[in-house]
Amino acid sequence: MTTGLGDRVKETTVSTGTTAVLLAGATAAYRSFAAVFPDQALCYYCIADQSGTNWEVGQGSCQAGTNSLARTTVYYPPMRGLW
Repeated sequence: MTTGLGDRVKETTVSTGTTAVLLAGATAAYRSFAAVFPDQALCYYCIADQSGTNWEVGQGSCQAGTNSLARTTVYYPPMRGLW
């Protein structure tokens, strides 16, 4: 399976912790993960809270059935569970 990059993909979420991120829809002028990536596709992501203080960069897979992003590899921060 290849890993993809998507232009102008940005969604909101209320998920916290280290499990899959439930996606809540694209923000204005952006596209959703589901609109760009097929089911089970790997993609790179960046998650940040509203203040930008807490953030995470990694690789995950898009889950169309649950409209979520499953974390596969977290690159930063190196210690899982900080977000």
